[in-house]
Amino acid sequence: QDILLSCTTNADLTMSRHWVAWRHHDITIYNSSTDHSYSKASTPDKYHYHLNSSRGNYSIQIKALKISDEGAYRCIVKSHGLKTKTVKLTVEAPYSKPEIIKTADSFTCWSKGY
Repeated sequence: QDILLSCTTNADLTMSRHWVAWRHHDITIYNSSTDHSYSKASTPDKYHYHLNSSRGNYSIQIKALKISDEGAYRCIVKSHGLKTKTVKLTVEAPYSKPEIIKTADSFTCWSKGY
């Protein structure tokens, strides 16, 4: 499953010295520059950027969600000051009801799922 995290601003980021970045677990996964080039994370197919600087839209789509994608995503916009927006992403996955097996001297718990 995919998800779109929104980041919008009223700032005109087509102007020089203005930029936008997305961070997850203190790792930059998107960083624009004044010439509108950017660097991607080590998994380039994982993230898709919906960039429309004239409308102030810098949303990010995360493809094929995994449990490891869970956490805080921070959109940082520098334009006449620094503005941030944090989105907390919770990923839920199906699993079976845990089964607890008791032996003479231990317990074992197992479940199927992600």
